[in-house]
Amino acid sequence: MLAAILPVFLSFLPCILVRPPAALAQQTVKLTEPIPVTIQGLFRQADVVAVVRILSGTTEQYPIAVYDAEVLQSFKGIRVGARMFFGPYISYRLGSEYLVFLQKSKRALDPKEPSSAAGMTYGRIDSFYSVMYEGY
Repeated sequence: MLAAILPVFLSFLPCILVRPPAALAQQTVKLTEPIPVTIQGLFRQADVVAVVRILSGTTEQYPIAVYDAEVLQSFKGIRVGARMFFGPYISYRLGSEYLVFLQKSKRALDPKEPSSAAGMTYGRIDSFYSVMYEGY
C-alpha cells in the first residue's frame, strides 16, 4: 500500500515546494525600519528644533496623541516662550523637558466628534508639528 502511494506523493512534492499558495503570492511586505540619520541631518530636515516642556496632552480627544508644549530654548524655527502642539507618540510625560525635532504638518488637526470623546479639547489645531522618523 505504501509502495503504491509513495510515487504519487513524490510526484506532487515539487509542486508543493515550488508553488506557494495563491494567498501568499499576493501579499506585499513593507519594511518600516528606522533609517540611520545624523543629528546634522535631523537638524537640516526639521522645521522646528527646540527644548520644550510638556504642559498637557490628550490621547482621547483627537485621532492621535496631542501635546501642548512651551518652548524653553529654540535652535530653529520657533521663538522661546511660544506654545506649540505636537505629536503623535504617547511616551512623553507631563512636566518633562525634551529636545524635539519636528516637521510642520500640512493639515490642521480637528478634535473627534463631541459624542465620541468626553471632556475639553484644544479645539481645531491649525499649527501642528509631527515628531520625525516615527519617534526613533
